[in-house]
Amino acid sequence: KLDFGAVAKGYACDGIYEQLKNSGSEYAIVSLGSSSLLFGEKPDKTDFKIEIKNPDGENPVPIGMIETKECFVSTSGGYERFFEKDDKIYSHILDTKTGYPAETDIVSVTVICYDENGGIKSDFLATDIFIGGTENLCRHLSADDYMIVVADENRKLYVSEGLDFKPYENSGYSL
Repeated sequence: KLDFGAVAKGYACDGIYEQLKNSGSEYAIVSLGSSSLLFGEKPDKTDFKIEIKNPDGENPVPIGMIETKECFVSTSGGYERFFEKDDKIYSHILDTKTGYPAETDIVSVTVICYDENGGIKSDFLATDIFIGGTENLCRHLSADDYMIVVADENRKLYVSEGLDFKPYENSGYSL
């Protein structure tokens, strides 16, 4: 049995993008939960603004805001779907090498893709980066074809250079 849940929302965003492009739509904001499409250009010509949810369930303040043009955005984290047993938290995100819940020092990954099939790409990369942990971030932070915002378990943020990201001071996370 194959389960494409890890990229289904991104794949759907790609399909919606094609429908919007072919329909002549000027702009749209489509959210499928952890994957979103920001399509076209807003009537006032300003960038789209999106906030990244705080993975700390006790703090309602988002970790920050991204301002961007048309793109695909996907976020992965273990803070919404998990279970706890014997004081250990097990995420719903499985490590492809072990088949067990991923053990990582990352709590949230947001990936922004600007290419035409960026829905599935952003969705896949968000999960892959989450599983890989902070020791594998360098190549992602300097990628040419996508940008990231990562929050780790020590409340540190890692942000791609050139991304218009504004962290919120009272979120509990800092650059």
